[in-house]
Amino acid sequence: MSNSSNFDNLFEGKTQLATLPDIFYQLQDTIDDPDSTFDEIGKVILTDPNLTASLLRIANSPYYAPSSKIESVSHALSILGLDEIKNLALSTLVIDKFKGMSNKIISMPSFWERSLCCAFSSKIFGEGIKNFDSEKIFIGGLLHNIGLLYLCIKIPEKMEEIVTYCMEEKIFLHNAEKIILGFDHALVGEHLLKVWKLPSIYQEIAKYHYHPFRATQFRMETSIVHFAAFYTRSYCIGGTVEIFPPDLDDSALESTGFNRSELDALFQKNVIPKFRKSMGSFLRVA
Repeated sequence: MSNSSNFDNLFEGKTQLATLPDIFYQLQDTIDDPDSTFDEIGKVILTDPNLTASLLRIANSPYYAPSSKIESVSHALSILGLDEIKNLALSTLVIDKFKGMSNKIISMPSFWERSLCCAFSSKIFGEGIKNFDSEKIFIGGLLHNIGLLYLCIKIPEKMEEIVTYCMEEKIFLHNAEKIILGFDHALVGEHLLKVWKLPSIYQEIAKYHYHPFRATQFRMETSIVHFAAFYTRSYCIGGTVEIFPPDLDDSALESTGFNRSELDALFQKNVIPKFRKSMGSFLRVA
Protein backbone atom coordinates (compact mmCIF):
# COMPACT_ATOMS: atom_id res chain seq x y z
CA MET A 1 0.00 0.00 0.00
CA SER A 2 1.32 3.47 -0.91
CA ASN A 3 2.24 6.10 1.64
CA SER A 4 -0.57 8.35 0.40
CA SER A 5 -3.06 5.52 0.95
CA ASN A 6 -1.75 4.95 4.47
CA PHE A 7 -2.08 8.64 5.20
CA ASP A 8 -5.62 8.88 3.78
CA ASN A 9 -6.70 5.80 5.74
CA LEU A 10 -6.00 7.62 8.99
CA PHE A 11 -8.91 9.96 8.29
CA GLU A 12 -11.35 7.56 6.65
CA GLY A 13 -14.58 6.35 8.21
CA LYS A 14 -16.54 7.80 11.07
CA THR A 15 -14.42 8.72 14.05
CA GLN A 16 -15.15 10.98 16.98
CA LEU A 17 -11.75 12.59 16.48
CA ALA A 18 -12.58 13.81 12.97
CA THR A 19 -14.63 16.79 14.14
CA LEU A 20 -14.80 19.21 17.02
CA PRO A 21 -18.02 19.46 19.07
CA ASP A 22 -20.78 21.45 17.36
CA ILE A 23 -20.80 24.00 20.15
CA PHE A 24 -17.35 25.23 19.13
CA TYR A 25 -18.51 26.09 15.63
CA GLN A 26 -21.69 27.66 17.00
CA LEU A 27 -19.64 29.76 19.38
CA GLN A 28 -17.13 30.70 16.69
CA ASP A 29 -19.90 31.79 14.27
CA THR A 30 -21.59 33.85 16.98
CA ILE A 31 -18.37 35.55 18.09
CA ASP A 32 -17.36 36.26 14.49
CA ASP A 33 -20.74 37.84 13.74
CA PRO A 34 -20.25 41.61 14.24
CA ASP A 35 -23.93 41.97 15.16
CA SER A 36 -23.77 39.48 18.04
CA THR A 37 -24.08 40.74 21.59
CA PHE A 38 -22.38 39.47 24.76
CA ASP A 39 -25.76 38.12 25.82
CA GLU A 40 -26.10 36.03 22.64
CA ILE A 41 -22.56 34.70 22.97
CA GLY A 42 -23.16 33.88 26.62
CA LYS A 43 -26.30 31.94 25.76
CA VAL A 44 -24.36 29.72 23.36
CA ILE A 45 -21.78 28.92 26.06
CA LEU A 46 -24.48 28.23 28.65
CA THR A 47 -25.95 25.46 26.48
CA ASP A 48 -22.92 23.36 27.51
CA PRO A 49 -22.69 23.11 31.33
CA ASN A 50 -19.25 21.48 31.27
CA LEU A 51 -17.84 24.19 29.03
CA THR A 52 -19.41 26.88 31.20
CA ALA A 53 -17.93 25.44 34.40
CA SER A 54 -14.50 25.02 32.80
CA LEU A 55 -14.41 28.57 31.45
CA LEU A 56 -15.36 30.07 34.81
CA ARG A 57 -12.81 27.92 36.64
CA ILE A 58 -10.01 28.95 34.27
CA ALA A 59 -11.11 32.60 34.28
CA ASN A 60 -10.69 32.61 38.08
CA SER A 61 -7.32 30.85 38.03
CA PRO A 62 -3.97 32.49 38.83
CA TYR A 63 -3.36 32.55 35.08
CA TYR A 64 -5.70 35.56 34.84
CA ALA A 65 -5.70 36.57 38.53
CA PRO A 66 -8.91 38.65 38.35
CA SER A 67 -9.28 41.39 40.97
CA SER A 68 -12.65 39.94 42.00
CA LYS A 69 -14.27 36.56 41.48
CA ILE A 70 -15.81 36.04 38.03
CA GLU A 71 -19.16 34.39 38.69
CA SER A 72 -20.95 34.54 35.33
CA VAL A 73 -20.20 33.98 31.65
CA SER A 74 -21.19 37.56 30.84
CA HIS A 75 -18.70 38.81 33.44
CA ALA A 76 -15.98 36.58 31.95
CA LEU A 77 -16.71 37.96 28.48
CA SER A 78 -16.42 41.55 29.66
CA ILE A 79 -13.18 40.92 31.54
CA LEU A 80 -11.34 38.56 29.19
CA GLY A 81 -12.70 39.61 25.80
CA LEU A 82 -14.08 37.64 22.87
CA ASP A 83 -10.84 36.30 21.40
CA GLU A 84 -9.64 35.01 24.76
CA ILE A 85 -12.98 33.31 25.45
CA LYS A 86 -12.88 31.64 22.04
CA ASN A 87 -9.33 30.42 22.69
CA LEU A 88 -10.29 29.09 26.13
CA ALA A 89 -13.35 27.34 24.70
CA LEU A 90 -11.26 25.70 21.99
CA SER A 91 -8.62 24.62 24.54
CA THR A 92 -11.27 23.16 26.84
CA LEU A 93 -13.18 21.34 24.11
CA VAL A 94 -10.10 19.83 22.47
CA ILE A 95 -8.69 18.54 25.77
CA ASP A 96 -12.10 17.24 26.79
CA LYS A 97 -12.45 15.48 23.42
CA PHE A 98 -9.61 13.13 24.33
CA LYS A 99 -10.69 12.68 27.94
CA GLY A 100 -10.97 9.07 29.03
CA MET A 101 -9.19 7.64 25.99
CA SER A 102 -6.85 4.99 27.28
CA ASN A 103 -3.62 4.38 25.42
CA LYS A 104 -0.72 2.10 26.27
CA ILE A 105 1.80 4.26 24.43
CA ILE A 106 1.08 7.79 25.56
CA SER A 107 -0.18 9.19 28.86
CA MET A 108 -3.04 11.61 28.20
CA PRO A 109 -2.42 13.76 31.33
CA SER A 110 1.32 13.96 30.56
CA PHE A 111 0.68 14.85 26.94
CA TRP A 112 -1.67 17.70 27.85
CA GLU A 113 0.62 18.92 30.62
CA ARG A 114 3.41 19.29 28.07
CA SER A 115 1.09 20.83 25.47
CA LEU A 116 -0.31 23.35 27.96
CA CYS A 117 3.14 24.34 29.13
CA CYS A 118 4.10 24.88 25.50
CA ALA A 119 1.00 27.06 25.12
CA PHE A 120 1.90 29.12 28.21
CA SER A 121 5.49 29.46 27.00
CA SER A 122 4.45 30.47 23.50
CA LYS A 123 2.26 33.25 24.83
CA ILE A 124 4.86 34.55 27.27
CA PHE A 125 7.65 34.44 24.66
CA GLY A 126 5.33 36.21 22.21
CA GLU A 127 4.54 39.00 24.65
CA GLY A 128 8.14 40.17 24.32
CA ILE A 129 7.74 40.88 20.60
CA LYS A 130 6.43 44.26 19.47
CA ASN A 131 3.14 44.24 17.52
CA PHE A 132 2.76 40.48 17.96
CA ASP A 133 -0.57 38.76 18.69
CA SER A 134 0.41 36.65 21.68
CA GLU A 135 -3.20 35.56 22.27
CA LYS A 136 -3.38 33.49 19.07
CA ILE A 137 -0.07 31.80 19.74
CA PHE A 138 -1.47 30.11 22.87
CA ILE A 139 -3.60 27.80 20.70
CA GLY A 140 -0.69 27.24 18.34
CA GLY A 141 1.39 25.97 21.25
CA LEU A 142 -1.42 23.84 22.62
CA LEU A 143 -2.11 22.05 19.34
CA HIS A 144 1.34 21.91 17.73
CA ASN A 145 1.76 18.21 18.57
CA ILE A 146 -1.83 17.06 18.09
CA GLY A 147 -0.78 14.86 15.17
CA LEU A 148 1.35 12.74 17.50
CA LEU A 149 -1.57 12.14 19.84
CA TYR A 150 -3.78 11.29 16.88
CA LEU A 151 -1.31 8.69 15.60
CA CYS A 152 -0.92 7.10 19.03
CA ILE A 153 -4.69 6.67 19.21
CA LYS A 154 -5.28 5.58 15.61
CA ILE A 155 -2.29 3.24 15.07
CA PRO A 156 -0.87 2.40 18.53
CA GLU A 157 0.91 -0.79 17.47
CA LYS A 158 2.69 0.96 14.61
CA MET A 159 3.69 3.85 16.87
CA GLU A 160 5.09 1.36 19.37
CA GLU A 161 7.21 -0.06 16.55
CA ILE A 162 8.38 3.45 15.63
CA VAL A 163 9.36 4.30 19.22
CA THR A 164 11.38 1.06 19.42
CA TYR A 165 13.06 1.93 16.12
CA CYS A 166 13.98 5.37 17.53
CA MET A 167 15.67 3.81 20.52
CA GLU A 168 17.52 1.25 18.44
CA GLU A 169 18.73 3.68 15.78
CA LYS A 170 19.00 6.73 18.08
CA ILE A 171 17.12 9.01 15.70
CA PHE A 172 14.40 11.63 16.09
CA LEU A 173 10.81 10.43 16.26
CA HIS A 174 9.60 12.41 13.25
CA ASN A 175 12.44 10.99 11.14
CA ALA A 176 11.57 7.44 12.22
CA GLU A 177 7.93 8.09 11.29
CA LYS A 178 8.97 9.16 7.81
CA ILE A 179 11.04 6.01 7.37
CA ILE A 180 8.32 3.62 8.57
CA LEU A 181 5.11 5.46 7.63
CA GLY A 182 6.27 7.69 4.81
CA PHE A 183 5.08 10.81 6.66
CA ASP A 184 5.38 12.27 10.16
CA HIS A 185 3.03 13.41 12.90
CA ALA A 186 3.60 17.06 11.98
CA LEU A 187 1.93 16.47 8.60
CA VAL A 188 -0.87 14.54 10.32
CA GLY A 189 -1.40 17.43 12.73
CA GLU A 190 -1.64 19.93 9.91
CA HIS A 191 -4.25 17.81 8.14
CA LEU A 192 -6.28 17.17 11.30
CA LEU A 193 -6.48 20.89 12.07
CA LYS A 194 -7.55 21.48 8.49
CA VAL A 195 -10.29 18.85 8.90
CA TRP A 196 -11.34 20.63 12.10
CA LYS A 197 -11.57 23.86 10.05
CA LEU A 198 -9.19 25.73 12.31
CA PRO A 199 -7.28 28.77 10.99
CA SER A 200 -4.28 28.26 8.72
CA ILE A 201 -1.91 29.71 11.35
CA TYR A 202 -2.43 26.63 13.53
CA GLN A 203 -2.08 24.28 10.56
CA GLU A 204 1.27 25.79 9.58
CA ILE A 205 2.58 25.73 13.14
CA ALA A 206 1.69 22.04 13.44
CA LYS A 207 3.36 21.23 10.12
CA TYR A 208 6.61 23.11 10.67
CA HIS A 209 7.17 23.23 14.43
CA TYR A 210 10.35 21.13 14.00
CA HIS A 211 11.56 23.28 11.07
CA PRO A 212 10.15 26.78 11.61
CA PHE A 213 12.23 28.34 8.87
CA ARG A 214 10.25 26.36 6.30
CA ALA A 215 7.05 28.15 7.30
CA THR A 216 5.92 30.73 4.77
CA GLN A 217 2.94 32.66 6.16
CA PHE A 218 3.53 32.38 9.92
CA ARG A 219 7.27 31.94 10.35
CA MET A 220 7.51 34.09 13.48
CA GLU A 221 4.61 32.30 15.17
CA THR A 222 6.01 28.89 14.23
CA SER A 223 9.43 29.87 15.56
CA ILE A 224 7.96 30.97 18.89
CA VAL A 225 6.16 27.63 19.31
CA HIS A 226 9.36 25.82 18.29
CA PHE A 227 11.21 27.61 21.11
CA ALA A 228 8.42 26.93 23.59
CA ALA A 229 8.32 23.22 22.71
CA PHE A 230 12.09 22.95 23.11
CA TYR A 231 12.18 24.47 26.60
CA THR A 232 9.13 22.54 27.75
CA ARG A 233 10.90 19.31 26.74
CA SER A 234 14.23 20.47 28.19
CA TYR A 235 12.71 21.04 31.62
CA CYS A 236 10.89 17.68 31.45
CA ILE A 237 7.42 19.12 31.91
CA GLY A 238 4.82 16.56 30.89
CA GLY A 239 5.78 14.00 28.29
CA THR A 240 5.12 12.32 24.96
CA VAL A 241 6.89 9.40 23.28
CA GLU A 242 9.83 11.39 21.92
CA ILE A 243 13.11 9.81 22.97
CA PHE A 244 15.57 12.22 21.35
CA PRO A 245 14.06 15.71 21.07
CA PRO A 246 15.56 17.98 18.38
CA ASP A 247 17.67 21.00 19.25
CA LEU A 248 16.74 24.64 18.67
CA ASP A 249 16.78 25.85 15.08
CA ASP A 250 19.58 28.43 14.84
CA SER A 251 17.98 30.06 11.81
CA ALA A 252 14.81 30.66 13.81
CA LEU A 253 16.83 32.22 16.64
CA GLU A 254 18.55 34.58 14.22
CA SER A 255 15.34 35.61 12.46
CA THR A 256 13.45 36.39 15.69
CA GLY A 257 16.27 38.15 17.52
CA PHE A 258 16.04 35.83 20.53
CA ASN A 259 19.03 34.05 22.06
CA ARG A 260 19.20 30.89 24.15
CA SER A 261 20.06 32.54 27.45
CA GLU A 262 17.21 35.05 27.08
CA LEU A 263 14.66 32.32 26.35
CA ASP A 264 15.98 30.14 29.16
CA ALA A 265 15.67 33.01 31.65
CA LEU A 266 12.11 33.80 30.48
CA PHE A 267 11.13 30.16 30.85
CA GLN A 268 12.56 29.80 34.35
CA LYS A 269 11.37 33.13 35.76
CA ASN A 270 8.05 33.68 33.96
CA VAL A 271 6.74 30.44 32.49
CA ILE A 272 7.37 27.84 35.18
CA PRO A 273 5.89 29.77 38.15
CA LYS A 274 2.79 30.84 36.22
CA PHE A 275 2.25 27.38 34.76
CA ARG A 276 2.64 25.60 38.09
CA LYS A 277 0.07 27.88 39.70
CA SER A 278 -2.50 27.61 36.90
CA MET A 279 -2.16 24.21 35.23
CA GLY A 280 -4.62 22.49 37.59
CA SER A 281 -7.48 24.71 36.38
CA PHE A 282 -6.79 23.70 32.78
CA LEU A 283 -5.94 20.05 33.35
CA ARG A 284 -9.06 19.25 35.35
CA VAL A 285 -10.82 18.68 32.02
CA ALA A 286 -8.16 16.15 30.95
